[in-house]
Amino acid sequence: MKDEAHVGVFYSAGRDLDAEMRQVAARFPDGRITLLLPPELAEARRNAGAPCEIFTAPRVRSLGDLVRLARLLRRHRFSDFITFYPSRRLRILAALSGARRCAVVDEQGTWTPLSASLAVALLRAACNEIRGRAAWLRVWAVVRFRRVGAGFE
Repeated sequence: MKDEAHVGVFYSAGRDLDAEMRQVAARFPDGRITLLLPPELAEARRNAGAPCEIFTAPRVRSLGDLVRLARLLRRHRFSDFITFYPSRRLRILAALSGARRCAVVDEQGTWTPLSASLAVALLRAACNEIRGRAAWLRVWAVVRFRRVGAGFE
């Protein structure tokens, strides 16, 4: 007997939620779908009578908030975890969810698996952070140490 899919869908403001949910429902017709929404969207969605379970995802402002969110996600025991934006924070969140399969769905409807483990997701995030800070430092150094009028003819 095949296990029923329990799909966690993390949505933040931006794209058309109804269109995105139709894609997820088409992909998992017999699955149980749990929609994770920010607090300001969750109540409106509950009042609209959404055909799926709605879970309010708390804001993450500290490491403690992240740990609480990870525990809540793992408690749901998702078989699949879907996000709609390929940010490094959502990749880490997907890895923390404990789901067997994680994917990001882009604006064209293409499903791309997120195959990285938590360690790889954290390492990539740290490398991107270092790369971004190094670029900022290079720009700062050029602006700070350039002589007035140098290079402007």
